[in-house]
Amino acid sequence: MGLFDAIPTSILAWAAEVVYYYGHLAYDKQCQDGGLYWKFQDLSSMSMIARKPYDGELIHQAKIKMDKALEAFHDHEEGTTYDNDEVPGYLLSIAPDLGNNLVEIHKVTTANHKPDVFCIGPRHFPKDGGMYIKSEQAPCCSCGQDYSAHTYDVVMVLKPVLKEGQDADTILKSKQIALRKVLKHIEELCKASKIRLDGFVFVKP
Repeated sequence: MGLFDAIPTSILAWAAEVVYYYGHLAYDKQCQDGGLYWKFQDLSSMSMIARKPYDGELIHQAKIKMDKALEAFHDHEEGTTYDNDEVPGYLLSIAPDLGNNLVEIHKVTTANHKPDVFCIGPRHFPKDGGMYIKSEQAPCCSCGQDYSAHTYDVVMVLKPVLKEGQDADTILKSKQIALRKVLKHIEELCKASKIRLDGFVFVKP
């Protein structure tokens, strides 16, 4: 326990969640852990509970952070590309500290639709009685152009992480170098995973 007690609780709480994730959820048959992942989590919890004052909220927040990181990751179908709703959870599952406490991923969405947002209608339902809509089967119900003629950008919406009383514009301007590194990191992760990303959008909390 002495080694666990030497680790700051802010680091140990998150380490327990990460180790448990890799041991339990990201299990690899080639890796024989002997159940050490849950032992590590138990010993971490015992160490943090024994300290005074005990910060139960710290453990709770670490669990919430990991749950958010895995929110979309579990539902992904192996071998398929990640859709926009899955991207935030997937990126956080492989890079839990993505954002460097400077920004957090709010969502991934589409923008700059041309000529408009493709409109689905009755003619797009499968003629064979299947359950999946076929966009290429008929033109847009709004503009009449084919699905292939519609273009858009995929953007990641980021939200600045602020403490009480801080101004978003001031914080982002004062940490431009750190922010560029975060954006570059996100771009590299998306490229490596073949995730389309055309740009970023910032929103105020």
